[in-house]
Amino acid sequence: LLGIRVPGREGPAGEAPLDDVNTLVDRVVAEMSGRLGVPTVLYGHSQGAFGAWELAHRFRSRAHAPDVSLVVACAPPPFSDAPEELQRFLEVSTLWDTAEPQSLVEMFRGVLPDEILAHEEVFAGYLENLRDDSAVWSRYHLTLDADRRGPLDIPVVAVTAEDDAVLPEGTLGGWSALTTGPFVSRRIEGAHSAPLENPEGLARHLTEAATAGAAVHA
Repeated sequence: LLGIRVPGREGPAGEAPLDDVNTLVDRVVAEMSGRLGVPTVLYGHSQGAFGAWELAHRFRSRAHAPDVSLVVACAPPPFSDAPEELQRFLEVSTLWDTAEPQSLVEMFRGVLPDEILAHEEVFAGYLENLRDDSAVWSRYHLTLDADRRGPLDIPVVAVTAEDDAVLPEGTLGGWSALTTGPFVSRRIEGAHSAPLENPEGLARHLTEAATAGAAVHA
């Protein structure tokens, strides 16, 4: 298990936040290059799924492509239009600096776990992270407009949260068009932050994906 801490997150004070997706992906590729001798599952939640998808493309473009699978949770597929619910939430970002704290809490109800919303200091930290995320991934999507790459050839598992406030039913089905390999749709209980609120549910699907990869490539 290789955990990646994004620059500017939970680290030394004053560390500059990540401002370019390719910088992050390059660092992860370098860290994983000597660890790909076994079937590997790449996982990303929400906007993090785009980073996992980018990693999958980097690895599969190699001359001796490693065996990788992709698991995405609560994430709209690249190249897709944002559903109306997500678009409304994205517009909330224009109010982050002016809205009353309690109003912001309600805006994020169903998007962030209640434990975070109930803790003023922790919630404020998440807002800073989300500001950085929004800027980084907005720039990334602009680069995708000029890079309409073809589908992957790997197994993809798309995990939907049953009560996702920003991604309506069927949104994650769009990931099926991004691979020529097996595509599986799964569900877990919870809202958009279900992978944080219901880690046991997500772990079952990650375990299935890892086990399936090991069985196929054993």
